[in-house]
Amino acid sequence: MISSAIEQATWNAIGIFLAAASAASTVVGMLLQKQGLKRENKSLYRLGIFIFAVVKPVTQIAALYVAPLSLVAPLASLTILLNVVIVPYLQGMKISRVSIISGFTLSCGCVGTSLAGAHGSQSWTYIELTALGMQNWALTSFLFASLLIASLVLKLTRDDVGANGVVLVAAIPSLASALNNVMLKVLLNAVWTAPPISLLAMLVTVATTAFLQVWSTAIGVEMFDLLTFVPVQISEQILLTILYSIDFFNEELENSRGFELSSAAILAGVIMTLRHPGETSEGYIKIDEAAQVCPDSTRAERESSDEAMDLWEPGPWGRQVSNAANEGKDLWEPGPWGRQVSNPGPWVRQISNSAP
Repeated sequence: MISSAIEQATWNAIGIFLAAASAASTVVGMLLQKQGLKRENKSLYRLGIFIFAVVKPVTQIAALYVAPLSLVAPLASLTILLNVVIVPYLQGMKISRVSIISGFTLSCGCVGTSLAGAHGSQSWTYIELTALGMQNWALTSFLFASLLIASLVLKLTRDDVGANGVVLVAAIPSLASALNNVMLKVLLNAVWTAPPISLLAMLVTVATTAFLQVWSTAIGVEMFDLLTFVPVQISEQILLTILYSIDFFNEELENSRGFELSSAAILAGVIMTLRHPGETSEGYIKIDEAAQVCPDSTRAERESSDEAMDLWEPGPWGRQVSNAANEGKDLWEPGPWGRQVSNPGPWVRQISNSAP
């Protein structure tokens, strides 16, 4: 009995370490994607995608294999703390007091859900997993259908999403992660006993949810500031994953009251983050509103150009149109992402040359 408890504690510790590595790779992957977009560096952007799509899942799968899902999932809160520290440092900005408080509140809530969640590890046979799947087929179908519909809506209307849409955009990778984590846990337990057709179905589900998670996260990273997107997305992911895992595997909470209070802390942290988003030079700008929000520093730089200069010149928003050589001309034209400047750079949302 004692030896079994010690062995379980050892595996839980290994799972915590692997989950921490997964959290670190999440921050690094997102940050490299953001820097690649900012610098128009495809290699840097692709490296970020690789870390997020390969390194993060490998460590996550290993953590799920050795520890309970409800213990591993909340440790993604480390992503929030790392994000609060690393992003301001690299962007050369001073973090606000509200961001520190909201990040601390979110982290405490996530750690609290980890401590109050289920800690026991259990293995299931294929027959038992089939029974669990049939018991939860309605919830699983609803979550999967919601994920597909939300992904389609995001693809069709991404240019119409404003700064306040971060909760909805973040819900897509969060849903995908919850489904992916549970299906991975099922696959790891049934890989040697399930029939080929069932294994194929599980592999397709895992691959689909993994792709949608990476795809929607990349869009969220492009659209929103990391100090806003990361804490909201990770908090939603943790709550959805824990609740779905508890329901699917019939897990019992160690402390239901503590779990409720920790969930409330997460909600409060998300609200604080939305009311006081992180302020950086890369805040979200809707394309059609770009001309109205062009800052004075950008306007002065554009107006200082002369007719002999190249149409494109550096600026705080990346490559943008100079103003001098194109007065009276409409440089906006339809494009695949909405209205954009003629001959745009590959990764940048350009600023209109019209004066506010």
